[in-house]
Amino acid sequence: MRANVKSLIRIAAWCGAALWALSACQNSGSLVGSPPPDTVFESVDSPGKTVRASDFKGNVVLIDFWATWCGPCQDLMPHVKELADRYSGQGLKVLEVSTEDRSAVEAFKESGGAGYPLYLDTAKTSNMDYRYNAIPTLVLIGRDGIVRQVIEGDDPQALESAVQREMG
Repeated sequence: MRANVKSLIRIAAWCGAALWALSACQNSGSLVGSPPPDTVFESVDSPGKTVRASDFKGNVVLIDFWATWCGPCQDLMPHVKELADRYSGQGLKVLEVSTEDRSAVEAFKESGGAGYPLYLDTAKTSNMDYRYNAIPTLVLIGRDGIVRQVIEGDDPQALESAVQREMG
């Protein structure tokens, strides 16, 4: 009986590892040089109001994929807000996108965690659509609607440089 349980555990572990590897392979590849996916994001402040990155063509768009429980995401938020404040008049649009439940994101916002609009990926497909495996991941889209850069991790200097370069 114990041998059967151990065998089942080994098989389950192997299957889990195989599924994780398959997911990583499907997410591999860069979006740079391509239009962004047509993923729909729903406003936290206005339930039912949705946007896509393509809605902002003609502007520079920064999409920050994050979560309320992610320390590096929270560390990066003040830098993202500073860039949003500095460049909003020049056409920078920031989308802070979480795949979490609305209640978690609303509670985070109410606690003072963010000072700008937040969005939800209610379909929970952005990690596959935008090909990211970790958060924070930031996607910078040029005015022409083409992805210019993808930044993974908490790297304020890389973010600052990329946004400055794209804003001209």
